[in-house]
Amino acid sequence: LLALAVGLALALRLGQGITEPVRRLVLGTEDVAAGRWDVEVPVAHHDELGQLTDGFNTMVRTLELQSRRLVDLETMAGWREMARALAHEVKNPLTPIQLPVEELRARDPGGDDQDEELLNACTRIVVEEVESLRAVVARVREFSRPVELIREPTDLVQLVRDVATMQRDMQV
Repeated sequence: LLALAVGLALALRLGQGITEPVRRLVLGTEDVAAGRWDVEVPVAHHDELGQLTDGFNTMVRTLELQSRRLVDLETMAGWREMARALAHEVKNPLTPIQLPVEELRARDPGGDDQDEELLNACTRIVVEEVESLRAVVARVREFSRPVELIREPTDLVQLVRDVATMQRDMQV
């Protein structure tokens, strides 16, 4: 009877050694499924269950990082779309603003030096400001286009030195 009791106690202890890590993993997966990415299941042993738990923790950290990147990409895409729409809306009225002013200048019969000087100044200002807005629109449109990455070899040692030069409080 004593041997049976000891055997049962050992079996329960061994069973808990297997079922407890599995139970923690199940609870961790339920947390992740509920959207909680800060889950870290403690690694109790360094056996197969410990490796599985460690792999689970690594997977959750990777998923969280990828989720953040996806949110960042969606945000950037939204900003680009807004920039594209803004550039389109600003660009459309620029030519209709500039043409009538230039037409007025072309139709001026001349004669009055003061009026001529004022008309020239007003025409110049409007044309310059329209060109300035066109330049702004061009920069906004450039922002709205996806960035084209150019891969090339880089001297990492020099890059670290450059960063260290700019960050004087950093020890390299």
